[in-house]
Amino acid sequence: MSLSRAECVTHSSGFHALMQCSQYRETPLDEDAPYWSEVPVLVVGSGGLGCELLHLLALSGFHDLATIDMDRIDLSNLNRQFLFQEKDVGRFKSEVAAEYVRERCPGVSVVGVCGRIEDQPDDFYRKFSVVLFALDSVPARRWMNRKLIDLGEWVEDEHSGTVRLGEVTVMMDLGTEGYEGHCRWMNVTGNQNCCLECIVAEYLIRRKEVPLCSLTSIPRSAEHCVLYVMQKEWPDHREEPLDADNPAHISWVMERAAERQAAFHIAGDAIDHHFVLGVVKNIVPAVGFTNAIVSSQAVTELLKGFTGIHTNLNNQCNYAGNGKPGLNTNVLRRDPNPHCSVCSPRPLVVLPLTATRTEALRVIADRTEDPTSSERIGKGSATLWLTVPREEGGATEVFLSEKGQPLPASQSLYDLFASEISSGELASLLQEKTLLCLSSTEDNLRMLVRLTK
Repeated sequence: MSLSRAECVTHSSGFHALMQCSQYRETPLDEDAPYWSEVPVLVVGSGGLGCELLHLLALSGFHDLATIDMDRIDLSNLNRQFLFQEKDVGRFKSEVAAEYVRERCPGVSVVGVCGRIEDQPDDFYRKFSVVLFALDSVPARRWMNRKLIDLGEWVEDEHSGTVRLGEVTVMMDLGTEGYEGHCRWMNVTGNQNCCLECIVAEYLIRRKEVPLCSLTSIPRSAEHCVLYVMQKEWPDHREEPLDADNPAHISWVMERAAERQAAFHIAGDAIDHHFVLGVVKNIVPAVGFTNAIVSSQAVTELLKGFTGIHTNLNNQCNYAGNGKPGLNTNVLRRDPNPHCSVCSPRPLVVLPLTATRTEALRVIADRTEDPTSSERIGKGSATLWLTVPREEGGATEVFLSEKGQPLPASQSLYDLFASEISSGELASLLQEKTLLCLSSTEDNLRMLVRLTK
C-alpha cells in the first residue's frame, strides 16, 4: 500500500501518539516534498556521537545516509563507540560504521567516506539536505559551517547593494564533554538562526581540555602523545597509579611523551613539565549516555522538521549531568550576529568584463572595510580568486591576483575568464546573473561578484 507523506505520519503509532498530546499539533505538510526517508543526511564524524547518530537515524526512517571521518578505530574507542568491535581495530571508523548499519538495517543506504573534510569537492556537500556536526575539533566545525554557507543561495538586494543569505543546507552542531553536552539547530536560511561562526567565541574561551576520544593510533598533537603514555605506557610499565602531584611521575610521562612527539614529527607545543601537568589534570571522561542524549535530541529535531509534527528547537539545548540534582537541561536562543564574517550580508561588487585586473582590484579595494586589507588588495599583494561553477560539475578558480606571482595588470576580465572557461559558460554566467564567490587570503574579505558586459 502506498501512503502519502501525511498518511505516513498519521499511521506511525509514535507520531500519532505525539500528535494526540496537547503540546503537539499536526501542521500542514507539503505533499510535493520528499518523504523523510529520502532526505539525504551527512554525519561529519564517525566516533562516539557519529555512531549514535547513524543508528538512530536509520531506525527513525532516514534511509539515505553518509558519514565521513579520517580516523581509524583504536582499542580505547570500544567502550562507547558501539558500532565497532575488537576485530575492527585499525580500520577506518566511517567504513566500519557504514557497514554495520547496512547489515543491521536492510534497505538503509549508508556510504562511509574515509578522508579529510577539506579534501572533498563542493559537489559532495551539495548532495545533502542536512549536515550533522559530530566533531571534537573547533577548526573542523568552523570549516564545515563556512563551506556550507558559501555553497548556499545568496540573494541580491538592489536597494542596499548587498547580497543576503537565501536557502542553505540545514546544519546541526552536537558536542559532548564528559557529562555535559549541547545540540544546536542551525537553519540559517534567510538568517533564521545564527550560524556557528556567530557564536564561535563560546568555543574558543572554553577551558583547555583534552577529550579521550582524540587519542588514536596516529597522534596529531602534543596532547595525544601525553594521553598515549598515560593510557598505554604507564599501565604497561608501572604498577602504582599515576599521581599528578608526584613530580617523578610527571617527569616519567614527560620524557616518553616527548619521545613519541619526536618519533611522529608532531609540531606545536613543547612537552615540558608544565604542559604534561596541565593535560593530566584536565582529562575529560568520555561518557556514552551523554552522546546518546544529545544524539537523540538531534534526530528528534530532524523528525520534527521533516514531518511538521512540531516546531523546531530555537535553537540551542544544553545538558549537564554532573550536578547534584541530576540531569539539568535548558534551551537558549542564539540570534544571528549582524557582523558575522560568514553569514551576515555581504557587499556586492559588479565588474564589467571590459575592466582590467587593476581596475577590478581597485573596485574591490574600495568596498573593503578594513584599511590594511584594502591597501594590500589595491596593490595586488593579496591573493584573490573567483570560484566559477562549471556546467559539467565542480568549479574553476579564476585568480585576479596572486601574491608572489605577478599577473598581467592590463589583461581584461574577458580575456581572463575566456582562458579558463568556454564562451558558452561565460555567456551563461552573464545571462543568469550568477553571483560568484570572491575568496582571498585576507580573512575578513567576504564579497560576491556579478559580471556584466
